[in-house]
Amino acid sequence: VLKNGNVIILNPKVDSYQLCSKAKIIYSWASTMIVEMRTLNIPSFFLDPGHRNNQFNQSNELWEKMRISTYESLLETTNKFIDYDTKNKHLMTDYCDISTDTSLIIYNNLKS
Repeated sequence: VLKNGNVIILNPKVDSYQLCSKAKIIYSWASTMIVEMRTLNIPSFFLDPGHRNNQFNQSNELWEKMRISTYESLLETTNKFIDYDTKNKHLMTDYCDISTDTSLIIYNNLKS
């Protein structure tokens, strides 16, 4: 299936956060990186065929926006974001805190 496709198998020793920060779009079955990359305004989605992936996905409106449950919606989402226009970014920081502030927040909480 992968032999003549556009899928690249990556070295597992490469920093996945660095790779994701350069991506146009990210799909994953079960990674918190989907939510984390949204704080960087990178379109990121959980693959969830038939709504059977319930590892991280909650049943609410916010999570539904991150789920890809059919092949048709995968194609539609990919086509929509592959030429992602930075002028029309969706507000994705509603999903979690911006990662650049996380260490400072943890430090301040531990300090107090």
